[in-house]
Amino acid sequence: MSEANTLLLPLLPLEKTRLRWRTKLKRTGLGGGEGVLLYMRKKFLTLKTRTRRTWSRIEELEKGKVDTDVENVKRDAVNIELKAEIAKLRHDIDELKENHKFQTRCIKIAKEILNEKLTTLLS
Repeated sequence: MSEANTLLLPLLPLEKTRLRWRTKLKRTGLGGGEGVLLYMRKKFLTLKTRTRRTWSRIEELEKGKVDTDVENVKRDAVNIELKAEIAKLRHDIDELKENHKFQTRCIKIAKEILNEKLTTLLS
């Protein structure tokens, strides 16, 4: 390892950040002073704009979430009504089946009675 690299190892995070900014500013041709201030102001405005866009997007998503929640509550209410109606219809079907069985038995008994009367009349 070179001597320069061994010197960079113990640098604190703040010093590393300063070093990165210095190299970045040298690459852009801004040595120091007002150039740095202009560069930092431009960066700040860019970040501020991004932050505003991000917050507006978050607000849109939250509004959409509220709308979705309202729709879900309405659908849940409709689902509960439909389930209640289905339960009532199933009960009605079971009742009709019982009535049908009873009617079938009554008809069978009536036919037997009629057959007996006919046989007694004919004999």
